[in-house]
Amino acid sequence: QTYPISTLVKMQENRELHYDKNYQRSKVWKQRQKSDLMESIHLSYPIGILVMIERNGKLNVIDGQQRIDAIYEFWKNKTINLQERYFKDLTDAKKKEFLEYRIPSVMLNAELSNDKISSIFVRLQEGTPLSTAEKVYAFVGNFRNVFVNAFFDPKNQQFFSKISDKRFRGRLVSAHLLAIELEK
Repeated sequence: QTYPISTLVKMQENRELHYDKNYQRSKVWKQRQKSDLMESIHLSYPIGILVMIERNGKLNVIDGQQRIDAIYEFWKNKTINLQERYFKDLTDAKKKEFLEYRIPSVMLNAELSNDKISSIFVRLQEGTPLSTAEKVYAFVGNFRNVFVNAFFDPKNQQFFSKISDKRFRGRLVSAHLLAIELEK
């Protein structure tokens, strides 16, 4: 099912969402991560799914606390978006659009054992984040083209053949060198 942000905000406000300390960490997102999330919502980008389970009449969030907290803080005017605006500063149309944004969720079977829930949680967290170089390589446009050409230019092969390109590390060195060159 999907939840509009307005419903999640209301549930958070009414303390209807519960966070199991076995799975959820304290608030760790930095302002930039929160602002990026608000921007993704504004652009109607997907922001991942919430994983929940209903037990003993309580809706427990297994995965998604950081996103829900960031959304709630923005709605409460405690954090800003990338344009350095609070929720209260948005136009009525943008507020409505924000509150109607729908977040998909997965409801786990209430009969699952704690061991299985733990296993699901651990597996959700096991993805390896992209390295900085992998993120740079995913860019499109002129910068990426210049970057790729600098790395793969045959006259640079002797230098770059000495650097491991595991997880694009060699490309990261190339990006740093290119950035220094572009500053000139």
